[in-house]
Amino acid sequence: MLEVNEGLSLVLEAAAERGTVISKKIDDTYNYVLAENIESDSHYPPYTRSKMDGFALRSEDLTKATPDNPLTLKVIATLAAGGKPDFKISPGLTAKIMTGAPIPEGADAVVPFEKASWQGKYASFKHEVKYQDNLSLEGEEREKGQVLLREGSTINSGESVLLALSGKEQVKVYSRPRVGIMVTGDEIISAGEKPGLGKIRNTNSYMLASQVISSGGKPYFLGLARDSENEIISKIKENIDKVDVITTTGGASEGEYDLIEEVFLSLGAEVLFRRVAVKPGKHTVTAFKEGKLLFGLSGSPAGAFVAFELFVRPLIRKMQGSKKYLENHAEARLTEYIEGRFSEDRYFKAHTCVEEGLLLTESKGQGLPSFAGVNSLIYIPRGAGPFNPGDKVNILFTKSK
Repeated sequence: MLEVNEGLSLVLEAAAERGTVISKKIDDTYNYVLAENIESDSHYPPYTRSKMDGFALRSEDLTKATPDNPLTLKVIATLAAGGKPDFKISPGLTAKIMTGAPIPEGADAVVPFEKASWQGKYASFKHEVKYQDNLSLEGEEREKGQVLLREGSTINSGESVLLALSGKEQVKVYSRPRVGIMVTGDEIISAGEKPGLGKIRNTNSYMLASQVISSGGKPYFLGLARDSENEIISKIKENIDKVDVITTTGGASEGEYDLIEEVFLSLGAEVLFRRVAVKPGKHTVTAFKEGKLLFGLSGSPAGAFVAFELFVRPLIRKMQGSKKYLENHAEARLTEYIEGRFSEDRYFKAHTCVEEGLLLTESKGQGLPSFAGVNSLIYIPRGAGPFNPGDKVNILFTKSK
């Protein structure tokens, strides 16, 4: 039986080239991946400015200021953020200045209001100030032409700041892979129907759609299909040209109605692997057809969830142009017992958080209600265990970077 890393290698080797390059407005680029380097079109800050509200002055004017010998300067103006100084600070003069306002000619430091006293047109200072104190110098954060973001970076909130800073209104990004989602099984009914005997509501479509979106892909619903080889084949043929990846759930095991492998073969696809040495998610059929990957995931929500995280998420991220498609791993400390040793790799749905500076993780248990709050998977290698609270384990975050 194939190991997880072997299966993932086969998937990534067969992956199509990353998406086409498209141009998008920066306010519509969240979770896209950059297809170009982003450079600063000017110095930042674009001018030398005050870090705080205070007095702009010449530092040499206060070299002899002491509590016993305060020095007094004449206040000649007030500068607000966005204002443009049309005066010069000469010896013996100062100006009130607000945070972010440009420093007037002649000034080389700012004294905060709380370290001065003033009345009318005069301000008094009891301490010296150093040259360039409380100033943000022109270009100290980024010089014109410096790279702000590199191709392959995923655009999140912080990256959005730098896109706006660059002066660009549109940027080049890689298109998002379209991922077809089909749920199979005679027992499956829509979420809005009331299940009778032998029927269950479709949950996998919505679970997979959210996983696709958080991976950077676009979900494309192929609908529900009965346990009919012809019906499943028909739906795939009808939609395969509209998507980049296809995922199905159900029919991936070895029972009488488990048809997915035969479906893929009937479509002329090359089956890459049929089972993986992992639980849940062992019954994962993966095939390759005309540059596209087809995944037959377990009908079990837990099995489908885990297999998606192990194989489909990194595929989507790679296809989207991300350079960090395998960087979702971390080490955390358990908050509970995990008993026993397992004959295959195990993944437990988990919630991981930071408490008192430590990354802590706990298993969410079994059943559909346990999906609430899941943001990671605890990985237990084959043959390892048991584990006690405080032991370190590897985790896989169920989100993308």
